[in-house]
Amino acid sequence: MKQVVVLLLLSISLIGCSGSASDSEEVEVPDSDEEVVDDDLSGDDDGIIYTQAPLLANINRTLLFGGTEITISGSYFEDATVSLNGTIIETTEQTDNIAAFIAPDLEAGNYILELRNDYGSIEIDVQYSDYILASDVATGENHACAVTKDSTVLCWGENEYGQLGDGTLINSTTPVAVTGLTNVTRVAVGDLHSCALKSDKSVACWGNNSYGNLGNGADLGDDINDDSTVPLTVTGLTDAIGISAGDIHTCAIKEDATVVCWGFGGYGRLGNGGSTSTSVPSAVVGLSDVVQVSAGRLSTCAVKSDGSAMCWGNNGYGLLGDGTSDNSLVPVTVLDLDNAVSVATKGDHACALKDDNSIACWGHNGYGQLGEGTDITQSATPIAMANIDNAINISSGYRHSCATLADGTVKCWGANTYGQLGSSDFVSFSAQPLDVVNLTGVSSVSNGKYFNCALLENERISCWGDNNSGQYGDGTITDDSLPSAVSGVEAAVSIAANENNTCAVSIGGTADCWGENLNGQLLNGSTDSSNVPVTLSTIGSVSQIDMGGIYDINGCAVTENKTVMCWGDNDRGQLGNGTTEDVSEPVVVSGLTNAIDVSLGIGSSFACALKDDQTVACWGRNYNGALGGDVFNDSSVPITVSELDDAIAITTGNFFGCALKADGTVACWGNNSNGELGNNSTTSSYTPVLVNNLDDIVNISAGENFVCAVHADKTVSCWGRNSYGQINDSADARVLTPVLIDSLSDITSVHLGEQHACVLHDDKTVSCWGRNNYGQLGNGTTVDTSTPSPVLNLSNIVDVSGGVRHTCALYEKGTMACWGRNNSGQLGLGNPSPTYVLQVPTSSL
Repeated sequence: MKQVVVLLLLSISLIGCSGSASDSEEVEVPDSDEEVVDDDLSGDDDGIIYTQAPLLANINRTLLFGGTEITISGSYFEDATVSLNGTIIETTEQTDNIAAFIAPDLEAGNYILELRNDYGSIEIDVQYSDYILASDVATGENHACAVTKDSTVLCWGENEYGQLGDGTLINSTTPVAVTGLTNVTRVAVGDLHSCALKSDKSVACWGNNSYGNLGNGADLGDDINDDSTVPLTVTGLTDAIGISAGDIHTCAIKEDATVVCWGFGGYGRLGNGGSTSTSVPSAVVGLSDVVQVSAGRLSTCAVKSDGSAMCWGNNGYGLLGDGTSDNSLVPVTVLDLDNAVSVATKGDHACALKDDNSIACWGHNGYGQLGEGTDITQSATPIAMANIDNAINISSGYRHSCATLADGTVKCWGANTYGQLGSSDFVSFSAQPLDVVNLTGVSSVSNGKYFNCALLENERISCWGDNNSGQYGDGTITDDSLPSAVSGVEAAVSIAANENNTCAVSIGGTADCWGENLNGQLLNGSTDSSNVPVTLSTIGSVSQIDMGGIYDINGCAVTENKTVMCWGDNDRGQLGNGTTEDVSEPVVVSGLTNAIDVSLGIGSSFACALKDDQTVACWGRNYNGALGGDVFNDSSVPITVSELDDAIAITTGNFFGCALKADGTVACWGNNSNGELGNNSTTSSYTPVLVNNLDDIVNISAGENFVCAVHADKTVSCWGRNSYGQINDSADARVLTPVLIDSLSDITSVHLGEQHACVLHDDKTVSCWGRNNYGQLGNGTTVDTSTPSPVLNLSNIVDVSGGVRHTCALYEKGTMACWGRNNSGQLGLGNPSPTYVLQVPTSSL
């Protein structure tokens, strides 16, 4: 019986109702919206009481379905009730800035989700709608497609080359209909193109056509763009019964059990005896009795009716399974495999499902993608997986594979860079199969590059892994251009963000960090990244923490006794312990006993500490004088910055440092190729030089190659690199002396990321400007801007930290919100479970 998949339809719109009250009750609203500070702290640990209606900043998904966790971020939630059409919903987590609950299963219709406190409410209009049935799903590099019950096709995700087939080049986080395509029985998805098999046994393809992979007979030339945003019929193919799409080639099984392929011919992946690309189907040489075909990124494999398998194309890592490393222009037999049912190859390895429900894999094993649990780097012949004997389906991604088991569960193994293994622990890779959590009733799985989608027995599609282009099809993406509350942080007093990590120091000196952990920077004895805070227990009680990024992965913290401890990369002595050996456990920086602040430069291999005698010491790489000590060599121990004995604050960038002096001036040293030193030159300096025309500064912050400072009159000046408008809207790539940011006033402090800037206003709101490619400005877009724009619906903020591509803010009650890039879990949004593919009703678009 053909399996079908159900896609949930619903939409959501947001309505702000500040200060509103229901007709059935009278709510007394104070005359002032100012906060009230309670002098009696016995009933409120932080002593802060707000008299404002809930303020919505963000909701984790704009399409809801029963059973998923809904997280609403904003302000004034602590005493609010959450209800759906008047029925109170129990929250799973609730603070002043977060309200989370499990969405109930509801019938089709319109509902109102409300957050209400004594001073007003916000309402969210939710529309549940009927499920859409589907019969097939296929995944590519960053997009996926499904065949619906009415034999049409829906696609979602990336659409740079028209691979969604809707006549546009616009990405979509929810399924869109492929134009003019009917009577479809199967769908196949390549990296940048898609194909469909129709009931009349013809094939249509759309998307990228660089090498003729659409099969429509297009001319192949360097100056010809034959991509198509709508389906095109494959030339001369009228008897296809099966299809498979590789990265830039496609193959079909014909009624006579032979195979034809078209598209990129490099390495012989078309199997026609040559390596020339073709835009029309070409017969695979010497291949017959085929029952299944799998086109991959580097090669192609087929299973024959006698249970044998043959592969052709690139044989790096032994990908063809014939015991050699020789590429082949024609099919060669996979050794030691005579009872195969199906084969899956998409990246640098292949796996076969055998008729006894076991699995054998071959090819590259650098990430454990062969699943046999050893540390061999590759195998040119199949290796049996001893720990799976009840598989009914096999699928492969670039460096991972998944097996659907007879009990309806799924196990995955290999690389886990984007959580594509679906395990409860965010391991970087696994050479043993891991259970996909919260996923049951599965009939089959399709693996994309770094994500997967499953067909479920309850007639739905569920996806997990990478979601940077909307591959989940549920209206969300991994990165977030609006603030979202960090789960599990409730008493922070300071925060720090770097490239792929975020840290918080809480009351009592506990430090928690989350995000990337490839170098063990989370100090938890593993290299597994984390989407939730991890306590750095081995450094003890600290007063401040900072982490490096881009080129170095290391961290430093000031302890309660004013020493500094560092860990991670140490090739240039940046840990300051007198060696250049990397360490996974914190080491004490030599000779520092009176530190009060530590700063790690963005994109460089050095660190500086401010001491309580107002001097500064730096250590690590000394490129262009980054250490400021009038020396020319690197130093693995701290050296004192010359001619600086009245520093009250420090900040570091890419091989330069700056200090705010007690007299309100600013002195900088080190690299000056972009005017970072602010002295109207581009000459680097090994000792501090005064920044021009600054004598009333109260706060400073450095990005990668630029600096900003807050004046005593609460205005802001910036200087340095201006590539993304982080200084002003001029065409000048470098600004060599401070210039005033005209639109800013009433500023408390400034906080720079790599190439973007944020300021904290007197009213405890935040504005940002500069680079915004991952939404790090928090204004709901990914458009760069040279004009400071408010971070939407963010209030009661007391601290901000800019990372490389993300930003975080500290609420005055000790909770946090983050926005921007989330490739390593640095936004702290928790471990996602597989999520259903959803569809927005046409009436709500």
